[in-house]
Amino acid sequence: MEHTVSMLSEATKLDYETVQSAIEHLTKLGLVQPTRMVGDAQAYKFNVENELASLPDWTGRLQLGKRRLR
Repeated sequence: MEHTVSMLSEATKLDYETVQSAIEHLTKLGLVQPTRMVGDAQAYKFNVENELASLPDWTGRLQLGKRRLR
């Protein structure tokens, strides 16, 4: 299923900027991929089908990215 940043922001009750930042990080990790434009908004699809086996690797890479931002 595809979602826009606005849709995810509304569903999670998080600020738009927070969701947008998270989507950027998840895209870099290969967990999210942009799909199509919905009006002026980019839609995204979560890519978790055959990647769940390496979930600990993802979390480690995500934490490393957070440390680099500090």
